Amino acid sequence: EEKPLTGIDPGNKDVTSLLEQDSEQMRKDLMALAKSSLEETPVASPDQLVIGLGEQKDNLIDEETLLKNYKETLAKLSGPGEVDGGRFSDLDQLLSNVGPILDQTKPILMPTDLLFGYNEVSLYKGARKSLMKLGLLIQKNPDSTFIIEGHTDSTGPEEYNLALSRQRALSVKEWLVKNLSIPAQVLQVKAFGETKPLTSPKGTKEEQSLNRRVEIVILPPSN
Repeated sequence: EEKPLTGIDPGNKDVTSLLEQDSEQMRKDLMALAKSSLEETPVASPDQLVIGLGEQKDNLIDEETLLKNYKETLAKLSGPGEVDGGRFSDLDQLLSNVGPILDQTKPILMPTDLLFGYNEVSLYKGARKSLMKLGLLIQKNPDSTFIIEGHTDSTGPEEYNLALSRQRALSVKEWLVKNLSIPAQVLQVKAFGETKPLTSPKGTKEEQSLNRRVEIVILPPSN
C-alpha cells in the first residue's frame, strides 16, 4: 500500500505499539461483552455484508460510511454468490450460537481500514471492541485453530505488501495473546499481501478498500 516506508521489519514479531489496558478492566469488559452477545441475535438479509467492528475514535473515520462502501464494493464483485451466498461469516452471529463451532465456517472479514492507519501496523485503539469479540469467540472454541490472514491492496512493491500483511496479522495475534491471554498455539498467521484481491487490483485506493483486510479462518477440531 502506498510507497514503501522504513521501519517495517518482516521478521520482527514484537509489535510494540499494541494497546495497553488494565487487565482487571479488560476482564470486566469481556464479561459484559459476553453477556451482551448472548442477549442480542443480529439478523441480516441475505445480501447484507455484516462486519462486527468497534467504534473508531483515534482517526476521523466515519465507520458507517466505510461499511456502506464495503457493502457497495462487494456487491459489484462479478463472482456468483459473492453477496447472496454470503462470502463471509458474521462475528456477532457466531458469538450468539450456543456451543462450539463444529463445522467449517466461512471466514470472518475485518477490513484493515478500521483496524490500522493506512500503511501502518499499529492497531487503532478503536479496534479493541472487535478484537475482544474475536477473543471471546476463540475462548468459546478452545479446540479450534484460528488462522489470521493478512491482505493488502496492490499499491506499492509486492514484497513490501507481503511484509505489511504479515505484520498486521501479527499485530492482531499479539494483541489477543497479550491482552486476553489467548494461547498462542491456537493462532496461526498467514500473509498473502496483494495476491488474493476481492476486487480489481487495478482500482484506486478507495476502490481497493476491500482488498485491505484481515480474514479469520476457523478450523474446527478434527474428529
